[in-house]
Amino acid sequence: MIFSRFLILIAIFFSGVHPVHMALTTIELDENANQMNILFKFDFESFNYIILHNYLYKLKLDSCNIAEKDKTFINDYINTHFNIKLNDNEIKISLNSHELKDNEISLYYNAEIKCPVDSILVRNLLLLDVNLNQTNLLIIKTSNFEKGYILNKDENIINISLSSQNNEI
Repeated sequence: MIFSRFLILIAIFFSGVHPVHMALTTIELDENANQMNILFKFDFESFNYIILHNYLYKLKLDSCNIAEKDKTFINDYINTHFNIKLNDNEIKISLNSHELKDNEISLYYNAEIKCPVDSILVRNLLLLDVNLNQTNLLIIKTSNFEKGYILNKDENIINISLSSQNNEI
């Protein structure tokens, strides 16, 4: 938790120096429920622009509703630019819900998982195809582990061994 806050403070500090494009991804593993929850947070204008850039389509969603066509483009973009493997098995995710508030879009995904999870590999290329100075903050949470990572165009893959972690919360 402290490390996650530290990452956010660093990002806020550097945002005064030059324009910073940031996105946040939180992956939470609930091994008791055999469930993985993923939250993506983006600036809505940036995310809408990336969909327009890749698919020549402008999102029409509002704070409550999402059209099937919007959902299709969002899922395609997320699954093309964000990959996750648990124990070397690739996990496909699908949009469950969204929230649009104060020009921030939150996308909620989940998937069933097989436990125990010993390793997580994440490849995060979200928004990197347009914003060269994009920073993607990644937070991984389990019942006995929480850690934050900074990913960018040069470092966009992280491989975490949970079996060797000793209660790092």
